[in-house]
Amino acid sequence: MGFKRYQTNKQKETHQNDMKTTIKWRTLPVLGLLGAALAFNGSNVHAATVLPGDPAWASIGNSGLGSSAVTPTVPRSGNGSLELTGDRTRFTGLGNPFDPLSNLGLLSSVTDFRFDWSVAIGSSQGTTLDYSPALRLHIWDGLQRSELIWENAYNGPTPVVQGTWYSSGSADNFWRFETGPGDSGIYNRTIAEWSTDGYSANAYVAAISVGVGSSAAATYHAFADNVVLDFGAGPTTYNFEAFADQDGDGIGDNVDNCPTTANTGQADTDNDGVGDVCDNCPTTTNADQADTDSDGVGDACDACPNDADNDADSDGLCGDVDACPTSNLDPTVIIDGCDSGVLNTRFPNGCTISDLIAECAAGAINHDQFVNCVGELLNSLKAEGVITGKQKGAIQSCASQSSIGK
Repeated sequence: MGFKRYQTNKQKETHQNDMKTTIKWRTLPVLGLLGAALAFNGSNVHAATVLPGDPAWASIGNSGLGSSAVTPTVPRSGNGSLELTGDRTRFTGLGNPFDPLSNLGLLSSVTDFRFDWSVAIGSSQGTTLDYSPALRLHIWDGLQRSELIWENAYNGPTPVVQGTWYSSGSADNFWRFETGPGDSGIYNRTIAEWSTDGYSANAYVAAISVGVGSSAAATYHAFADNVVLDFGAGPTTYNFEAFADQDGDGIGDNVDNCPTTANTGQADTDNDGVGDVCDNCPTTTNADQADTDSDGVGDACDACPNDADNDADSDGLCGDVDACPTSNLDPTVIIDGCDSGVLNTRFPNGCTISDLIAECAAGAINHDQFVNCVGELLNSLKAEGVITGKQKGAIQSCASQSSIGK
């Protein structure tokens, strides 16, 4: 197990110098990455998905054939987890542990820091059976760099059953590693205890990491996920995912035919590459999903591709070519409750006699003006043979009796 990682300060200094010379690390724009990574759920609880290649995280400082990477091998929450193999692996995130300018927040503000972990079935670590992955806070306090490290060995330990997931606790013990001269021999303090007894009030967290200690065998194999970090403003859970899957249906966005709508079956009736559940023409091929009027019905199967209301009055004319898109389709001409009994004729432009009378009502400033407008309209309709003289009289009588314009 190697509870004391180094027997002498010289060994610690040699290891630190080796790390500085072998790792090429760029300082990350910490605040920007944190802001971009967080997804808010309406409370002070946040979630951040860490995908392969995420610029805020990197596999650094591995040795002894060790490696650390986000893979789909053993998913924990979603489709992936952090896979750790071999001796002394480090998967570092959110900042640069070796840069004193990298500052995530004060150590004294940390109220929660934990993760899920599992030892792989068939793993052979060459040490005790309770050996676990390690969770680290990388800290600067003045010119002193150190690490607070969680390991199962100092918390019980919990007997490990390979293939089983475990979760560390926010009040668990952490031990401290310090570069150069320093005390690395205390193993039973919580983060809160360390922040008040062992660090100044100015100590701050430069980065966090997940990995394996320096005493694991090359055949050690483990997984980690759901790293929770809270500086007092609400916890953020960093979930390691092998591929983006916005709809959570287990199919990666890069191959999902409906990446924002769950559809495990991936049904695509028209074979246009767009799944039925998100296809705006599910039985008509339209890979481009063009929808000119933005009504949710694709142009390829939209009877009125330029009319979002799709012939609102159901008169057979689309609104973009209908002169009266919300026609009065009563069977007879009715004015203010008076039924003339005259057929409410619909004209080729989509308007009816009732629509034209309604225009007279809308433009009249008094009753006489309304009646005169209707009279002129009826004269035109009679001249065109649309109505008879008797029908004209019936409609004119209803107009005169109405209270429109009074």
